[in-house]
Amino acid sequence: MQKVVVFMPSFAGGGAESVTLALCGGLARNHFDVHLVVGTGDGELRDSVPDDVSTCDIGASRTAYAIGGLLRYLRRERPDVVISAISHANIIAAFAVKLAMCRCKLIVVHHNTTSISTRRTLRRRDRLVPLLCGIAYRLADRIIAVSAGVADDLARSSHLPIERIQVLPNPIDYARIRELSRDAARQDSVPCGDGPLLVAAGRLEPQKGLDTLLRSIAQVESPCRLVILGDGSLRAELLSLVENLGLAGRVSLPGFVANPYPYFRQAQVYVLSSRWEGLPTVLLEALAFRLRIVSTDCPSGPSEILSGVQGAELVPVDDPGGLAAAIERAISAGPLGTVREEWREYDSALVIRQMCEVVHELSHGD
Repeated sequence: MQKVVVFMPSFAGGGAESVTLALCGGLARNHFDVHLVVGTGDGELRDSVPDDVSTCDIGASRTAYAIGGLLRYLRRERPDVVISAISHANIIAAFAVKLAMCRCKLIVVHHNTTSISTRRTLRRRDRLVPLLCGIAYRLADRIIAVSAGVADDLARSSHLPIERIQVLPNPIDYARIRELSRDAARQDSVPCGDGPLLVAAGRLEPQKGLDTLLRSIAQVESPCRLVILGDGSLRAELLSLVENLGLAGRVSLPGFVANPYPYFRQAQVYVLSSRWEGLPTVLLEALAFRLRIVSTDCPSGPSEILSGVQGAELVPVDDPGGLAAAIERAISAGPLGTVREEWREYDSALVIRQMCEVVHELSHGD
């Protein structure tokens, strides 16, 4: 049985972390010996590790400090393949694999539009990420981007040959999502007012543009209610904005919710207000429901996912008026009659089979 080590920084409740755990479970079901290594065991998803995946917490308070622990782990365990996700972790994994000299193959999975995320960061060291990715990713045996837009941006910003980058989307376990959606949503977290329910989900960080979403809701004249699922550093600021805009009776922020899918099933409209993405997992998940979708046309992912999709509309980034008008149209159109078929190309069975082929190819390459 081939041994596969998957490395990620933590169990933070983000989309990249969620799909990495889904990948671990999929590989294990396909008869790989999967070991998940995390820089720190903290985070909302720590109880979501699949039962057939072992876990090792190397106790690094920051991803940059994980290289020593990961290096020792690789020398001891000597895996056949290492898979890394999220750019900072990918850089650490590339140098750890090189220094370990254990002949294992490395797959790096890139999830975000790096040129924008690094340009908007306030931390100087993060602005070095494109340069470091360009150096580290050349050490990888396979570079995977989760969307064509991410691949193009990575090639440009890190000066990598585009032909070295393979596009493979995030795996979404739609059967599991539909099963979980049958649970009851916490009604105390849903506003009690009139009108259809709108839902948004994501980390409460500047990337997600939730301030724009709140300003757009203040302009929507049709009765509606909004639930924003997630937590983050902007929570207090967003709650203050809810009060200042007079939205206290229409908007709730219940925090991180381990199972958001009952809210998806109950809602009429899903709204994504992000300023940038890679391949937004929540949009892929929304395809499993009879939800009308309103999304910013941010780089990258939404236009790839929603092009030609029934009941979906793209609007400019940071445009509260345009977002409000699109939400009005989605409300007026009423519930979507049927579930779309576009979800099939992102189904975990298909995507994980493709990843299994990559792992087999690399592990038998020598």
